Amino acid sequence: MKIDSGMLANIIVGVFFCGAYLQYRGFKVMQLVPTIADRKERSLSRNEILTLIASAAYFLLGTWFEGFSLIHALP
Repeated sequence: MKIDSGMLANIIVGVFFCGAYLQYRGFKVMQLVPTIADRKERSLSRNEILTLIASAAYFLLGTWFEGFSLIHALP
């Protein structure tokens, strides 16, 4: 079963934009965590730590999607 080159290009572009959106989402989630200056000497709460983990997961998944699409786009 062969995939048409136009369809393959559409899939690659779609996956690339999906990765870009996930990285954007990671930035937006990261903004929910208060900065060190805002927290003063208070440590991170459990919810803030979970938010950081979610942000890192968005970044990693977005980077993986973009890398996956670029690997398949190159000859």
